[in-house]
Amino acid sequence: MKKLIIALTFIVATTTAFAQTKLYAYALEHGQWNKYKEEWDFDNYKKVDLTISIYSNSIYINDAAQTSLTVLSFDGEKSDKTYGGEPYTVNAWNCSDEKNRRCMFSLVRYHTSKTNLITIRYSDYSFRYYVSSDKVDNF
Repeated sequence: MKKLIIALTFIVATTTAFAQTKLYAYALEHGQWNKYKEEWDFDNYKKVDLTISIYSNSIYINDAAQTSLTVLSFDGEKSDKTYGGEPYTVNAWNCSDEKNRRCMFSLVRYHTSKTNLITIRYSDYSFRYYVSSDKVDNF
């Protein structure tokens, strides 16, 4: 019985420790909601070197704020979208951040250019991360 408990503990610990994905952001844009134009106004992007770690229901970004998101629910996948003629797929999740504010976390994958975007969107401001498609670590 003792060996079984040790084995189960080891399995749970290794599964939890290695069930993660790491993404690497090379650029960041800040956006404000423009209520007159009813669209997002984004600043010019800034070069960054950030790691975005995704665990089962948690997302961590090693930015100045040490952003930490908890996934509350999956909002769906949409794959029939195009931007400038390029098809893309978007997946979105409803989240809560480290200050218990509600936000939307989305991952956009453009099919032709292979560009990947991660967006964290609140009601009136947004953060858009450009993610390297050739530097994705899955454990």
